[in-house]
Amino acid sequence: TAHMSELAGLPEDALAAAAPVAYQWRRGLRRLRALGRFVADTQAHGAPLNLSPVAHLSLQAACAHAAVLARQLGHWRDQDALAWIPRKLQQLDLAALPVPTLPAPDGCPASPVAAARSALATELCLQVLTALLAEGEGLTDVTDVTAPLSAHAWLSDGLRRWHGHCARTARRFDDLGPHRAHRLRRRARQLRDMLDLFAPLWPQAEGKHAHEAHARHAHALVKALDALGALQDETVALARYRSVLAQDIRAQAACTWLQERRKPLRKKAQRALRRWLTRSAPW
Repeated sequence: TAHMSELAGLPEDALAAAAPVAYQWRRGLRRLRALGRFVADTQAHGAPLNLSPVAHLSLQAACAHAAVLARQLGHWRDQDALAWIPRKLQQLDLAALPVPTLPAPDGCPASPVAAARSALATELCLQVLTALLAEGEGLTDVTDVTAPLSAHAWLSDGLRRWHGHCARTARRFDDLGPHRAHRLRRRARQLRDMLDLFAPLWPQAEGKHAHEAHARHAHALVKALDALGALQDETVALARYRSVLAQDIRAQAACTWLQERRKPLRKKAQRALRRWLTRSAPW
């Protein structure tokens, strides 16, 4: 909520200042959604987190709001993330046609600042606060030494399951089409988001060596996500240029250039995934 509040306090036309804050807010929304999915997944596999009914319902509602807001912010993020492509085309003396934009999602505010000021954003904050307060009333004494161990066991069990799913898919990366490669990226990103959320637990629970193992694993995972992200961005750009070929022949130059880059980008992503797979998951 800190980045949301900062964003809401900016002028509507402060696009340059808003972009990095909106990016950080979107990351926070993704982490909240990852937590909601993690809680649901552990419940489905017989290891439920002992949330109060009010906290559980509020978490579900907050995640639903976060999904809508993340899609809205993603609309502007895509425009910013793909802006380098026409500039690069111009440097190569090719037709510098801007990447075609998609229509804004239904109900999308006029700007990231407007999204942060929206009723939906306020409702998100209220649901998060409700979940925290409802759960806080039932928390056990923090001096109970069994509480961190039980939380650590719950977290480790879920992380092993998520890691295993991502690792199995990553080993078959050669066979993955664009859609399934994007799904792998999304699942791996959720794994990273959970690691980021609970990073303070590891050194306390397992000591220095385990903390270092987590850092090495996290670094390799970030590198793999960066490579998958670059591949996905150019996949999106290629699809958008192809969609306007019938209306603007200049898009052909961009399509040809992006298509030539696909194989090197896939190889780079595959190498990064293989390096990640060599890092033992330390939970």
